[in-house]
Amino acid sequence: MSVEELVRKVSLFADLGESDVRDIASLARFKTYPKDHLLFDRGEEGEEFLIVVDGRLKIIFLNEDGRELTLTILSPYQSLGEMSLIDDYPRSASAVALGDMKVLSINKRDFRKLLETNGRIALGLLRQMSRRLRELTEDTAGLIFLDVYQRLARKLLTLSRNIGVPSDGGREIPQRLTHQELANMIGATRETVTKVLNDMETREIIHFDKKRVSILNESELEKSTRRSHEEHHPKRTSG
Repeated sequence: MSVEELVRKVSLFADLGESDVRDIASLARFKTYPKDHLLFDRGEEGEEFLIVVDGRLKIIFLNEDGRELTLTILSPYQSLGEMSLIDDYPRSASAVALGDMKVLSINKRDFRKLLETNGRIALGLLRQMSRRLRELTEDTAGLIFLDVYQRLARKLLTLSRNIGVPSDGGREIPQRLTHQELANMIGATRETVTKVLNDMETREIIHFDKKRVSILNESELEKSTRRSHEEHHPKRTSG
């Protein structure tokens, strides 16, 4: 696949004309990273805009005790690194390769020039940042007001709607996700997430196989975001 074809697959650039795509492709350079490589760290100066070409990476926040909160996991044709290139503030989170991976890189100067000269790219970037801010706002509120069952249900819905693909009987999240990765996404323990996933699978809401999640009953999963764990499993009363 050519660089132009790769650029075209990025939602941020999907509505651009051929000449614009060629201009972007001419600025991009391939980079490869091994598993667990730190692409950038929180607090660093932002120097490049990145597009995932092959492999996956996670955007994480580590506290002083070393506890990890996974903000998102990015797959091919998703982009990252734009915030600090726009506001000149240091990176707000860290990016780590989940396996061997390849990215396209556009340096800060060229990326800013793209935004200044092409309103469609700038508008697309605003939409992307707005969507991510909404998700982050909802996740933050969820950590305070929702239980683990509700938070996991909502995270699975978000992943399904953002990157899910049709599958037999439902919709599959193509990213391979371990129980620990899901736990890190919602601020829970792996053991608790495993119990919730097993319950959802027993109730035929999802199917979890080889680290892939398929949503079998989206409407029931949607209801699960509004019901507490106790409502899913009411306590028995005597008498």
